[in-house]
Amino acid sequence: MADGSDLNTVLIIGAGPVGLFTALLLARANIRSQIFEKTTQLQSDPRAAGHYGPDLEVMKKAGVYDIFAREANFQDGLVFRAPPVDNGEGGKTHGRDIAVIRDLQLTLPQSTMVKLLEKEIMTTGMVVIHYGRELVGIEQDDHLVTISAKDIRSGEVKFAKGKWLVGTDGGRSAVRSLLGISFPGHTWKERLIATDVTRTNDDLAPIGSHLVVHPTKWGVVIPLTTARLGEESLWRYAIAVHDQDTRLDEELLKDDNILASYESLMVGKRPIVCEIKKKSVYHIHQRLAATMRKGRCLLAGDAAHLCNPLGGMGLTTGILDAEAVADALIMVINEGCSDRVLWLYSDLRRQVFGYFVDPMSTQNKYRVQSSADDLEIEDGFTSSCCAINKLSCV
Repeated sequence: MADGSDLNTVLIIGAGPVGLFTALLLARANIRSQIFEKTTQLQSDPRAAGHYGPDLEVMKKAGVYDIFAREANFQDGLVFRAPPVDNGEGGKTHGRDIAVIRDLQLTLPQSTMVKLLEKEIMTTGMVVIHYGRELVGIEQDDHLVTISAKDIRSGEVKFAKGKWLVGTDGGRSAVRSLLGISFPGHTWKERLIATDVTRTNDDLAPIGSHLVVHPTKWGVVIPLTTARLGEESLWRYAIAVHDQDTRLDEELLKDDNILASYESLMVGKRPIVCEIKKKSVYHIHQRLAATMRKGRCLLAGDAAHLCNPLGGMGLTTGILDAEAVADALIMVINEGCSDRVLWLYSDLRRQVFGYFVDPMSTQNKYRVQSSADDLEIEDGFTSSCCAINKLSCV
């Protein structure tokens, strides 16, 4: 670990995509960092997958867009879609499209993204990643931050010093907790079962990524690899769990339950034939930290804010945090700007979440939980999408 010889090092807690993006952007500006990750390897759970708009620009800025594109599946947009309907042959076909958001979407599972980021980071020679190191203490003064990190295998506690610290260690952030920063908001009653599954494609829509609209059996469907008719490919199915369902997470993850849940989301022949590759249950939150800065410590990504995944705004916002916090630190470290820039980072990123991400993601959830008929008739957002799409074809 750091021995004090390079006290301009930035300490980053958490080796998820936000932490890795932050380290890479700093490395591009010749700023060294050390990443401390509690787990012994990069995460592989089924998490965020869709990236669009400003996300893609950050990827280009970091020099990884082309690297990601070689592994990614591209979609022309995202569809709000009615549930599957009988196809007259004993199976099901896609329900009608209610609204289409036409925007290039790069689909790359988070588990793949972090591996590619790690590989690129290692080429810079500016970043050291410590796996299996749990943050247990933070001390700071006017000049330095000192962390205590426990080796989860041996129990040994070591120390590291740096000029600044960025907490990117997720919704249960140890950084946020140790700093005593409150995390107000709420947890939705519904849970979400995220699964990655392979199946043969016997029915495809022009745009594969879609949100299935239903008051209780809503969900998210994303083609993780290129889907061709008659061929097998990898899909993400995220299945809503009714707010009155009291079963434990472990019970929800039983294959029989997951396969039964696919009936309301999956098109194609019956009985359903597929192979579940990954599965996990997620509790859904809307929360925003009271501040994203305390002294020489900053928060970014899920450590600073959480939103439901409908519309793909969680990791998108986190990646934009990574760009913003890296830019702010570059201004302070390399350009000699006042550290008031870091307060500006905290204030502006909190405003983005509070005034845009939180209400927009909340409305997306309410839209997906509507009946298809009501959403089609009453929702101004979906009507606007339809109008914009018609104009774009003129």
